[in-house]
Order: sequence, then structure tokens, then C-alpha cells
Amino acid sequence: MEEVFQRRSVVPSIEIGSHFNALSQQIGNHFSVEKLLGKHTIYPFYAPFLSRKRQKEIMQDVQDDGKGLYTRLGMVAGSICKKDGFYYCPLCAEEDIKKYGYSS
Repeated sequence: MEEVFQRRSVVPSIEIGSHFNALSQQIGNHFSVEKLLGKHTIYPFYAPFLSRKRQKEIMQDVQDDGKGLYTRLGMVAGSICKKDGFYYCPLCAEEDIKKYGYSS
């Protein structure tokens, strides 16, 4: 965590995440905060249902510590059902392994 986010106190999240400014700086110019959020999180599934104001607030939330992020998305209030674990397409995963390789 310290290498990636430059601090030990970051709690990783599989849904959306936070501290994207630090992450973006660590992985280089190819990944802006906007690209990380829009292409590498579940945010695009939520965005169509959010006001422009709420979208801007979420963009601000993910840049730093993420306080308020899950409340803004409705996860805290229970209006969004959350599943445990990772869900993926096994055919897509197999295709990715063939294309990009796999290391154990």
C-alpha cells in the first residue's frame, strides 16, 4: 500500500476506491484520475443514474480519501445491493489469459 499510495493507512476497495491522485502519479501519465474511475471501476454503471453535481462530487471523493463516496453512491443506505466476492465472465478471463498470459 505504501509503494502504491505513498501511505500505509489506505484501505483498498474492489468497488471504486480512493486516493486516485496518488495512484495516478505512481503509475504515470497514461492513467488520469478520470480514466481510472471511468475505465477501471464499476463507476460507469452508476454514472447514468447520478446527477451532474453528484458525479462531480464522486470525482472529488476518489481523488483523495474517499470520505462520503459510498454514501453518495447509495451503498451505505442499502439502496444498492452489494454482492460478496468477485464476479467475472469465465470466457473473457480465458481469452485474457490467452492474450496476456498468466503467472501464478
